[in-house]
Amino acid sequence: MTQQKDKPLKQMVHDYYQSIELTPEQLKSLQAMQVAAQPGVENTWAGRQHIKQYGGWLFGCCALLLLCVQLWWPSIASGPYPKAHEIAAEVAYNHFNRRPLETQGSSFPKLSSYFTQLQFKPMLSGLLGGEIFQGARYCSLSSIRAAQFRVADVNGDEQTWYQVDYQPEVFGPLPDIGVGEAPVIAYGKGLPVKIWVEKGMLFALTQNPDDHQEP
Repeated sequence: MTQQKDKPLKQMVHDYYQSIELTPEQLKSLQAMQVAAQPGVENTWAGRQHIKQYGGWLFGCCALLLLCVQLWWPSIASGPYPKAHEIAAEVAYNHFNRRPLETQGSSFPKLSSYFTQLQFKPMLSGLLGGEIFQGARYCSLSSIRAAQFRVADVNGDEQTWYQVDYQPEVFGPLPDIGVGEAPVIAYGKGLPVKIWVEKGMLFALTQNPDDHQEP
């Protein structure tokens, strides 16, 4: 006791703490308390987890939105005529991949008389202007047999003109110029195609890209 009284107070405190030894369990508990006492560390980890989860959810939503746009854009772009894009795509494909004409001539009556295996009689449209006929051939549109004419527009550029029996259950709703509706312009491979219905017939005529700009 005498020796302890003779020691300075600072030395006594030091010796006391030196004599304390923590068990592994006590040390683990102490470390846990230290972590709990530092909310910034825990909150940072939780924040990272939250950001990771939120980022994954956001990425999934963006991917889904992109898929919906790809699937629905043709219908959106064509407005009330959801099949117009499909029609334009087929017409444009055949326009760019021209097959040989089966009959040639500049007279529409002569060219139309070639089509003896159709369920309709080809007819002129009131929307055709100064186009010059070059020839014609059998073709199809949405698997329905059609007449395909090759014409030259006022600039001398070759265009493709389709006509086929209009079947709403196949082609969907399309503008009928007979009731005052304007033709729809749809695009296939960047090529504008004018589509309309007239006297029960569906017409599709490729256009000069310089005269139209895809929206």
